[in-house]
Amino acid sequence: MLDKPDVDVLNELIDSGRNLLKPHVFEFDFLNDEFVPVSKGGKIPDQLFRIINNPEKQKKLIIYMNPPYAEAPNTKTLVRAGQNKPGVAVNRTYKKYFNEMGKASREVFAQFFTRICFELPHCQLASFAKLKFVSGFAFKNFRKFFQSEFKGGFIVIANTFDNVQGIFPIGFTVWNLENRKPFKKIACDVIEGIDRDIAAIRKVGKKTFYTHHKSRYINEWRRTFFGKGKERIGYLRLSGVDMQNNSKNFITSSPSENDFKVHLTADITQENLIEMAIYIAVRLCVAVNWTNTADQFLYPNDSYKQNRKFQNDCLVFALFCNHNKIQSQDGINHWIPFARKEVEGKDSFNSDFMYRFLQERGKFSKTAQAVFDAGKALWTYYHKAIRNDDAAGVNASLYDIRAYFKGRKNGRVNTKSTDVNFNTLDQALKDTLKVLAEEIKPLVYEYGFLMK
Repeated sequence: MLDKPDVDVLNELIDSGRNLLKPHVFEFDFLNDEFVPVSKGGKIPDQLFRIINNPEKQKKLIIYMNPPYAEAPNTKTLVRAGQNKPGVAVNRTYKKYFNEMGKASREVFAQFFTRICFELPHCQLASFAKLKFVSGFAFKNFRKFFQSEFKGGFIVIANTFDNVQGIFPIGFTVWNLENRKPFKKIACDVIEGIDRDIAAIRKVGKKTFYTHHKSRYINEWRRTFFGKGKERIGYLRLSGVDMQNNSKNFITSSPSENDFKVHLTADITQENLIEMAIYIAVRLCVAVNWTNTADQFLYPNDSYKQNRKFQNDCLVFALFCNHNKIQSQDGINHWIPFARKEVEGKDSFNSDFMYRFLQERGKFSKTAQAVFDAGKALWTYYHKAIRNDDAAGVNASLYDIRAYFKGRKNGRVNTKSTDVNFNTLDQALKDTLKVLAEEIKPLVYEYGFLMK
């Protein structure tokens, strides 16, 4: 696909001595123009047209692509073609193959792939593209027709490319479209250093991307622990099932009106607390990096049900992680993990639910206990600090405690406190939580929440 400015640049290079032929350089809008030869009023050189229309010759045709990475946010935007990224996806190919592509039609690169797959089915395809076409949930329909032989490839971080921002992987993959067969996974070399100089480029490992053919996803598992009709102690705020959406999943006592409107919440109750804690822990204990942003969280096997240590570790992680955003101002705080006497509270707490629940869970691992100890030190320091402060809440949550010491600016909690002792205690809690996350992480893969 070449626009007129591209053609002009190439022609200038040819005029300056580059080893190219002008008849091989032509303007063509791949997503809109028909495959019609020049001799019949089209844009395709006759020699290339004969190759395209001969299945045997087409097998030797290599299509190299570096398509744009623009995406329309939803189908309504495509139809209106006036919001977010105007007209990003509406074209002849989109209209012709919309039913086959489904949600993948939002992606411009997927439209290129689709036309090639249907109209040039014997060629070799070599393309830079986001790897969501292999593993993304929105590409399930796309993968029903894109069944080709994977020949090899590599991935680089997206911001290697000019005018592309983000920490997601872009892959260069090669496919034999002639050899049609379903694929369940592909393994790509991981390349780093390409953004600096040739000498710095190095292969640092392999990354496997799965199609999750017939897989069920973590949100389907979570729905089996539906909490409606029970006494609610909080909400789980939900987002997509891939790694890049992890930051949008958290525990809260006050979801936004939009979260309710678009069904991004689930009730947390005494009956499903363990499962909701597991959900948060497995989503957050594996760090997001540029190679794994598209990894999908799946419906686990049943082995986790027999591992009480894993369950308890996840519960402790959920209680003390940054994504527990319970606030006492929103109502009764059921998430205080300590008895009043343990943290020298100046008054009784409104709820001792979490303390009693933890007692019933029995013995905790040494790593989880270290998190408890660090948390207890922080809670105790807070209650000593508010001894003579009548405005401070005795039922403070972890979020409240951090907000108290850090203060707010423009309605947002500051990143650091001027209280050195608090900063030390808070960092100690975060450090112990990191150790706990490392113990949980291998089981995330063993129990099938993620695939390596």
